[in-house]
Amino acid sequence: MIGALLTDPKRLDEVGFLEPSDFFLLTMRYVYEALLECKSTGEVDIITVIEVLRCKKRLDKIENGLAGLTALIAQCATSAHASVYGRMVQRTSARRKLMALSTKLHRDAQDENTDTATTVAQYQEEINTIAAPLAAQQGLSAREAIDQHITTVGKAMRSERPKSVSTGLDDLNVILGGGFYPRRLTYVVGINFHGKTSFLLTCARHALLEGMRVGYMNVADGNEKDVMDRMLAMGSGLAPLQLQSGDMDNGAYNRYISAAHQIGQTRLHIASEKGMPMPTIYGHCAGFKSQQGGIDIVFIDYFQRIGALGRYTDNRHKLNKISQVLTTMAEQLECPIVCAAQVGRGVQNRQDKFPSRFDIQGTGHAEQDADVVLIIYKEEVAPAPGADPTDFAPVQVKVDKNKVTGKIGIVNLVQDTHTTKLLPTARRTYDNWVESREKYGKLSL
Repeated sequence: MIGALLTDPKRLDEVGFLEPSDFFLLTMRYVYEALLECKSTGEVDIITVIEVLRCKKRLDKIENGLAGLTALIAQCATSAHASVYGRMVQRTSARRKLMALSTKLHRDAQDENTDTATTVAQYQEEINTIAAPLAAQQGLSAREAIDQHITTVGKAMRSERPKSVSTGLDDLNVILGGGFYPRRLTYVVGINFHGKTSFLLTCARHALLEGMRVGYMNVADGNEKDVMDRMLAMGSGLAPLQLQSGDMDNGAYNRYISAAHQIGQTRLHIASEKGMPMPTIYGHCAGFKSQQGGIDIVFIDYFQRIGALGRYTDNRHKLNKISQVLTTMAEQLECPIVCAAQVGRGVQNRQDKFPSRFDIQGTGHAEQDADVVLIIYKEEVAPAPGADPTDFAPVQVKVDKNKVTGKIGIVNLVQDTHTTKLLPTARRTYDNWVESREKYGKLSL
């Protein structure tokens, strides 16, 4: 770094975060102090630096004097990376300071005559002093922020990957801006047996048929067969119980085989384990991504059943940590994560039983961490006169939080009670700000 500054003194402005004490070698500290002194007068070059060192009687401490400084310049391939070199010096300086502080702390902690609270406060302040310069380097100037943003947008424009993964439900796509977006965490929240799993499987099956690479993590019951029963039921029009019992005629069996062949050609990774912990979930998804050259979306059923490694003070602490890890996982996998979540039982004792994002059971962090929160609610209404009450059940999907487009609203669906598949309905209740469905095209269910 000193070689870069001697080569191009203008780079001094880029390393203004460094203090002379950050240099481990005393000779390099002397040269840096001389550079700063020359900068204050506006005359910085190797001749003025040598003159300052000679006046301070430090030149003879530099190995080989002028020849040694010239050698530093020769060893520097380019001055363009001066700020990078400077950050390396700063980080290693912070490590040395931490090691020295830890030795001192160990000694003081053994002294029973010192007040523990005072010792903790003193060392916390010293650690903050060491950490502050490191935190400052993580920020961006306006120019750096704009350059990064332009680069990100350019990559997105050139990318052949889909900008979002369609839900398969047109009206919901309109509110979400096309579907589920990469690096975003969506919670699908609802009362038990109100259609959360049906929603996940409906969206997963549609994504598969659209050619997406889909990960499905079943941590609720640990049975892959249950997932396939319901997914194939949706494709064949048969009830899951028929597939389990084998109660099918030839026509039904042919529909089952056709649905099975259709899903068999897709790129799906199912992992089922009761209480599967986050490291295992991530391992499945990362492995699948490596095998397939990418992963387009991950579904997890469901949040409260995810296990955790390590010790936690209580269940809330555990769930808060899991929610934070899910947001990190979405970033690392660069895909949407859609996770079902239960609501607290208290919802069913309210007069208005329609849940909200604040009702997620066991944690307040999930609502905060989520980019999108969808509320699934199965309406309790009487069937129309003459209708088969077992054919379709009305279901509402409320977009209760949406950091992607900012739009919220309610989408009305129906659930085929035979196959558990969710289907659109012509009935709509949201406002006239909704854009034309034609923008997103007709999506096959």
